[in-house]
Amino acid sequence: MDFTIPSNANMNNKLLCGSCSKIFSFKEKTPGFHGLRKSYVPLILNCGHTVCEFCIESSLRERGKVICPDCCKVSVCSQPVENVIKDHQMRMEFPPNVYLIGEIATSFNNKFGNTLSSTLLTQQGPAKKEELCYECSQVAAKLKCEQCSDRFCDVCFKS
Repeated sequence: MDFTIPSNANMNNKLLCGSCSKIFSFKEKTPGFHGLRKSYVPLILNCGHTVCEFCIESSLRERGKVICPDCCKVSVCSQPVENVIKDHQMRMEFPPNVYLIGEIATSFNNKFGNTLSSTLLTQQGPAKKEELCYECSQVAAKLKCEQCSDRFCDVCFKS
């Protein structure tokens, strides 16, 4: 499943890479051209601004450094660029912007009706009488979270 927000979604510019204007994604790398693997995961530059992983890797390959499209400050690696690229250490040098990844997931959920959340839930058979909703404790639980094993009624899950 592709977790990239569709390009026709109504979003503001914070979910776009300042360098290539592509929509940030939390999807892992996919094969690209010329040996580059495309990944639009938002990574934080030394100056604090965010650019996609593909733009950072491309800039490091071409120039050995990254120039921030927002403030024009130069970001460099703490180890040789060749090692960063070869050893796939890009996210060690430039950490992922976890806040933006959360915003992407939220936007995706809002657009597609909690698709991501519903993948963590499984439909249960008839609930036993003692299995009440974890949230309201008044209604029989019909859904179980596979991550934490809590059980929820339909109403509490949707709210």
